[in-house]
Amino acid sequence: LDVDRLSLLEIAMVLYTDELEEIDTYTAVIFADDLVLTSCDDIARQLHEASGLWDEIPEGKSLSQVREEVVAKFAKWSRYCDLKRTPLLGNSVHFDRALLRRFFRDQHDMLSHRNIDVSSLTELAKRWERDAIPRAFMSHRALDDVRESTRILEEYRKKWLRLALHARLQAWVSRIRRFWRKN
Repeated sequence: LDVDRLSLLEIAMVLYTDELEEIDTYTAVIFADDLVLTSCDDIARQLHEASGLWDEIPEGKSLSQVREEVVAKFAKWSRYCDLKRTPLLGNSVHFDRALLRRFFRDQHDMLSHRNIDVSSLTELAKRWERDAIPRAFMSHRALDDVRESTRILEEYRKKWLRLALHARLQAWVSRIRRFWRKN
């Protein structure tokens, strides 16, 4: 996908606590004219038709209206947290960051440079812990996909935290056994 050639059709942002509890959301469908829609490739069009997004685009908001709303949302969120310390989270989040940089440059520059890329965790799990890979249910709607990425991250956290705790417990039991053998 070429970020410089794409049109933004939908946006979703979710503010989470460090414990992945949802605080606030923003979502909008963005209007696109016939020229943009006819330039959409067949795969993208089929995904957007199946998700229902395609039918909502003619009634979508203008990009300038969405920019104003995003500015207002960032102002509100800056009361909850230090945005400069807030990483971007998602699947293939580098792509989201590139779109944010292109369409919402000022807001992009307000965020931390750090990413939490859930798809990277999936790639690691494929190689090291295949049983840890959660099943993904992407609807190809922006807000649903953000929430699904977060759900997958939460599953990784639970599984890998459990594995880490199990390893610590095993080490603790081994120390106790060594202690009792000596005495």
